[in-house]
Amino acid sequence: MNKDLIPDKETLIELLEVLAENGTPKQGIAQIIDVGSNDFLDFVETELLDDFILKGGSTCRFFEGTYGSGKTHLLQLIEDLALKKGYVVCRIDLANDLSFEHWDQITKYILENCSMQINNKIIRKLPNVLFEIENLDGIKEEDLEISQLPHPGFQNAILYAIKSSVLDPEALDNLYRFLLGEKVTASVMKASGLRTVKNPLSVSNAELVLSTILNGFQLLGLKGWVLLFDETDKSWMLHTRSIIPRRIKNASNIIRRFIDSCALGRNRGVLAVFAVLPNFIADCKQCYPALGERLGLEMAEETDSAWRWPVLPISSVNSLYSFSKTEGEARESFLKKVAENFISIVNYCDGNSINLGQELLEIGIEQLEEHAGKDYKRAIIKAFAQCSIERIGV
Repeated sequence: MNKDLIPDKETLIELLEVLAENGTPKQGIAQIIDVGSNDFLDFVETELLDDFILKGGSTCRFFEGTYGSGKTHLLQLIEDLALKKGYVVCRIDLANDLSFEHWDQITKYILENCSMQINNKIIRKLPNVLFEIENLDGIKEEDLEISQLPHPGFQNAILYAIKSSVLDPEALDNLYRFLLGEKVTASVMKASGLRTVKNPLSVSNAELVLSTILNGFQLLGLKGWVLLFDETDKSWMLHTRSIIPRRIKNASNIIRRFIDSCALGRNRGVLAVFAVLPNFIADCKQCYPALGERLGLEMAEETDSAWRWPVLPISSVNSLYSFSKTEGEARESFLKKVAENFISIVNYCDGNSINLGQELLEIGIEQLEEHAGKDYKRAIIKAFAQCSIERIGV
């Protein structure tokens, strides 16, 4: 375990408690407990972030897997990496109240929840990030000024935000709310001196707003965006193949246009990662051919998939599956290696690690027997976290 990655003891225990509750890692612990993802993360860092996104390229990647198979864990690893490298990052956990069909809500969520690490500090929310950018060297304000982005109102809002120090409190407050997607009218903005900031976020302009925000950062000379969509809802699961609901058609068209914007260069400096359930790609191909075509060929689970493919099974990015001859070997290898990580955590927190290895292996074998499918990883991690907390004596 790399001690440079470990937070302080109190923070680590808090992260363990969250992990024990739902088995899903939060920022600060995913890399500590990870098994087998290092090679793929190196690929993401060098080929995607450094060699492609940084130079203005954009791409969408889809990872398929069942519940508990490691999709959310992978997203957290990518999030931590992107933040460390200075990208603007947003993790979008899709649920029943936030789905692809409501792109205005997703856009507003991105504005409210994006983060960027600036001078070793995590800055959250779009306006705060932009206000902080004013203090950075090398910002290319002129490039943004002369460009014609899809939403002029948000383009001008960005330009005002990176000069926020000259704004009075009323203008600053109105600009802050506008950049968070609130319905601040043109007359209100004009009254506070922001004459060119108008047309707030709405259902009809959401795609234009997001495209303007994404491209605006690239024009300013910043590294770009990493958007992580955790597709945990059931919006794409169809109960019938004969009739496609309108909401599904709308959602698929939005995703299709977003993929096209990245592929054709209308969005620049963007890595979008979608973690989806196994039915997602198959439904796209059978029910929404236009979207299915964008995603390319579906890779079989047993195929030795190349990491450059846009759609991959989650198992293909983990070295455990590369070095294991069978699924059983991969499961056993995961169990042993993740147990070692939790033993290191208990030792770091001055807990009782006597015979802990044996206890964890017994717990893990029990979880493997209960979870014969691909969902065993989350179950094992959740159980190990609970055992570790007990050993630490929290």
